[in-house]
Amino acid sequence: MSQNKEIKRMIRGRDKTDIFRFIRFWMFSLLACSPLIILWAFGKITLPVLVLILVFVPPITAVMVLAIVIKIGGLVSRSFYGGRKASWSVKEKLGGNLEKIRYSKRQGRFDEALAHANDFLKHLPNDPDALFLKAQILHEGFGHDQSAKKCLEIIMKEVPASKTLHCWASSLYEDITSEQKME
Repeated sequence: MSQNKEIKRMIRGRDKTDIFRFIRFWMFSLLACSPLIILWAFGKITLPVLVLILVFVPPITAVMVLAIVIKIGGLVSRSFYGGRKASWSVKEKLGGNLEKIRYSKRQGRFDEALAHANDFLKHLPNDPDALFLKAQILHEGFGHDQSAKKCLEIIMKEVPASKTLHCWASSLYEDITSEQKME
């Protein structure tokens, strides 16, 4: 493969933002070299030296700055990229696990759903959504009504009565209680 094709392949494989970052840093370093033109105008440096500096210094500087920004990040990258890195809450990080619980429960794989729910609750012990799912799993899949009612009681204490989840929890609690009375 020719060198030109290899360069084109590498450019296609790169993220466009990386290419624009390099160009931006190259332009900044070229601007930083602009006082050299004034020195050349006053005869302090010769034209060949000026051309060499303008040809070689900006790309080298751009590569060095990019390496520093990519490696170190921090304040330099924040100033160029506009803000700090997003910080995710534990609930946001574990959001996909709630979907795993729901999916496993829908599929009737209650053992798997309960394992996912317990794992989720290790990280967020009183999370109302996970507790509600666990209560449903314990009731529907295993018939452990007392354990399900304990989960629902926690939800009803934690969640305000005006919230939908509180209504669902109290409704399920009443259903479980009425089923126990019928037996």
